[in-house]
Amino acid sequence: MKKKPIDLYYSENHLWIHLEDNKEAVLGVTDHLLANWHEIIHIDLPKKGKNITADTPLGEIESSDNLITLITPVNGKVLITNAACLKNPHTILTSPYE
Repeated sequence: MKKKPIDLYYSENHLWIHLEDNKEAVLGVTDHLLANWHEIIHIDLPKKGKNITADTPLGEIESSDNLITLITPVNGKVLITNAACLKNPHTILTSPYE
């Protein structure tokens, strides 16, 4: 596992949150959630502009033998999604904090 950044908040559902200076937040999944995964075949994330509500499904991560629903820990509006993860889902295994 990679070293975890120290300036993150963590949800009980294994998502991390980084608060930006401009009152925006970046969300991602922890390396702990993905520790035993060898491949990811699909990631489903919300579209730009979607309003999200805390404690509701945000998206999904799927491997050949796992399907995890991501539960958002915050309210907000999606400003951007990680295009690199959508294009190549496996990148989340090597860089969960980026």
